[in-house]
Amino acid sequence: KYCKTKQQICARCGGNHRIEQCTDSQQTTKCCNCQGDHLATSNDCPRFKEQKTKVKKLVNQYSSTTKPTTTNVPALQCLNEFPLLASRQQGQQDYIHNGMIDEIINLLTSKMEKVIEETTNKLFKTLHQKIKKIEKFMSTFENIINEDIDDSNSDEEIQVHKDKKKEQQQKQHIEKTTKPTTTSIITSSKASNASNETTTKAPQKPKATAKTVKTR
Repeated sequence: KYCKTKQQICARCGGNHRIEQCTDSQQTTKCCNCQGDHLATSNDCPRFKEQKTKVKKLVNQYSSTTKPTTTNVPALQCLNEFPLLASRQQGQQDYIHNGMIDEIINLLTSKMEKVIEETTNKLFKTLHQKIKKIEKFMSTFENIINEDIDDSNSDEEIQVHKDKKKEQQQKQHIEKTTKPTTTSIITSSKASNASNETTTKAPQKPKATAKTVKTR
């Protein structure tokens, strides 16, 4: 009776029909204004109470004698002062839109998670490859250093061997040079001994002549 919309809404179930034509009389009532379990025309509806207090406030401001005001009484047909209540279809559309928004958000979040996972996997893969390259480079560098150390050690050993060989050659040369002097000393000593023996043995010859004289 007091509905401003062109198509009447059922006060019991919120459907697009009159309350006399409602077939959901056995079900629980549902207010189309606040979705509560009461009739839309009930005085207990919070939306009705809100509108009632608003009208009372405006009436009190207009009819007050102590504080006169120039506030104009709002027109009953003004939609700004008395906005239309949301219909059942509008609520369903809002529910559908909210469901679509939730689905879109879930889809975007799942895609973002996949993208983040793929990028992290790629980063870990490239990092692992770089670490392997660094380890390979370090191993080759260590091998080169070890080879250089081995080469230097072998060079030192060769030099030591050469030095020892030179020392041996020098010793052999010294021994060769000293041996003739010793042999010459031995031969000279032998010659002197022989000459001494000849000098000592020479005076025995006259004895033989003396013996010959006696035989005669």
